[in-house]
Amino acid sequence: MRRSRLAALAVVGASAFVAACIFPDPDFWIVQSEYHVRYMEDADTIQLVELHHGLGAHDVEVAADAVEQLVAGWRRFPPEGGWLFVLDMDEEGFWAWEEEFEGGERPEDVQELIAGLKSVEPLLRVERAGLFIDDEGRLSLFRDVRIEAATRLAGLASDYANLQLRHAENEPGEFQPDAPVFDVRTRELWREAAEADHSWAAIEGGGLVLRVPMTRANAARCMAHLLGEAAAPDGRSVVEFFEHVRTVEVQDELAVLSIHPGEDGWFHFIGDPTKIVGDDSALRDELEERGHSLEDSRAPAELRPWLSE
Repeated sequence: MRRSRLAALAVVGASAFVAACIFPDPDFWIVQSEYHVRYMEDADTIQLVELHHGLGAHDVEVAADAVEQLVAGWRRFPPEGGWLFVLDMDEEGFWAWEEEFEGGERPEDVQELIAGLKSVEPLLRVERAGLFIDDEGRLSLFRDVRIEAATRLAGLASDYANLQLRHAENEPGEFQPDAPVFDVRTRELWREAAEADHSWAAIEGGGLVLRVPMTRANAARCMAHLLGEAAAPDGRSVVEFFEHVRTVEVQDELAVLSIHPGEDGWFHFIGDPTKIVGDDSALRDELEERGHSLEDSRAPAELRPWLSE
């Protein structure tokens, strides 16, 4: 279990969908994706609306099979697969990883986390999904996902982070500064936090609050690093992330980020278009032959205001 995975969870988890490390063999390609997220406090439920524009494929049969399963409610994230990390909650043997813990019998905290994750797994569902033709004439996919017991899920995310830190192997050699841990004291603070079952993430006041132990100097280095990422050609996701940051405080060796939705109550993340150039006609023909009507197809009315112009 590596520190870099915890970094993604604690610091930039809200923008993880734009990770650039992708394998070249997804079931189908997507030209551009949109993610719209809101927290419904009364129901303690997260709603995630996905809009994926420009579907196409090199292997039409494989792509059509995958698209049909997604429309039927397949809980695979991201939908096309092929990324370095793919969460497939409907895969046979999804929990097989629980048997792979090194060192024989699983420690008690690992067993408790697995039990907690299993208890919330049924609470993540695809409410509805379907195909549509967007305003640019591209074959597209929408999904409306609901995640119940969101507060509990945030707590489990903290438990997962703490578990990773407690069971991580000591890295060999001298300390090497690397985002988001740039000094030895911050590394010590993370380990101390894990032993104390620190709460890294919590849903408060309708938003997400991240509490990350670190020194003031480390916090300054992190901000400089993120500003550099935002200035990069593919830094749109970092900019969008910071558009939702309401406050940043660093005191008593603790950085606190308060992340809240926009005035409309939603978080909006629109990925940069990929450089894929292809023809989706073969996939369209295959889906229509399988009984999917795409003529005059449109996304649900309540989703149309979000469609990219």
